[in-house]
Amino acid sequence: MDKWCRQPLAVVTSLPLILAALRWDWLAMLRFSGQTPAKLTLDSEIFWLFLGAVCFVLNVFNLLVIYRQEGAVVQTTQYKAASWLLSILIMVGLVVCWSRPGDLLFPTRITWLLVVATVIVAAQALVGNYFVLATATPAKQQPSLTVSTATWLVAAVLGWPIFPSGLCLVAAAAVVVGLGGFHLPNLPCLLKAACRPVDQLAAGVVIASELSVSVYGLIGCWQLWQTSVASLFSVVSLADLLLLAAGSQWVAIISRQLVNGKSNSVMPRWLLTGAVLVVGTELAVVGLLFFI
Repeated sequence: MDKWCRQPLAVVTSLPLILAALRWDWLAMLRFSGQTPAKLTLDSEIFWLFLGAVCFVLNVFNLLVIYRQEGAVVQTTQYKAASWLLSILIMVGLVVCWSRPGDLLFPTRITWLLVVATVIVAAQALVGNYFVLATATPAKQQPSLTVSTATWLVAAVLGWPIFPSGLCLVAAAAVVVGLGGFHLPNLPCLLKAACRPVDQLAAGVVIASELSVSVYGLIGCWQLWQTSVASLFSVVSLADLLLLAAGSQWVAIISRQLVNGKSNSVMPRWLLTGAVLVVGTELAVVGLLFFI
């Protein structure tokens, strides 16, 4: 088999979930800052249609790679069932997401379409993670892809137009606390897997954004509970949540391409650079929403 298609691309099956989280969290940041999101126009619809077409083509390519795999794992019932399930999820997701694109690109309330689309893209990402694990070289300890997928899912759900609501705020606070505990056992493994400077930079982003989400997320939930008015903390926590998901996804994918047992030396300057990058992103988001 050709070298370029030996293993499915881990980020491809998660791409619809990533785009949904980015879109909905951006709209949530606009709402939190008191701005009104623009309505769906022909240009924006064409742009998102193009992104959807790119996602579909990449997922078809991933399916071809999955079906062309060799080895004993391909002959297992679990592998065959997962490949059929992924094919069905891609087709159903295509129909559901483009049946009423305006309700997904500019959601103003919780609808069945929003919930179903979220479940489909999350399931597609999880099934795609199975194929990455099934076709990868086993290793004793590696960052989990499920952690990053779960973080993207949390980011997508917190971007739904559900605030302010007492029950939702309690759930959001519980999710913020639980997410910190979810990532904590992954940090030593993440640092061990980060060999190159760019990987350690991503590890620094993960650590700094995890701390920021824990602090700003809880403060933002508390302020929303008390005043029903969102603050800078809510906006920054959403931005940090996206950085946390992106950083953990990057390190988890890169670590699976490294040689097992390779000794790594952690360089604090790259970890610190990642933390500075998180702070810079927070300031940029706040400035973009409130001062432009």
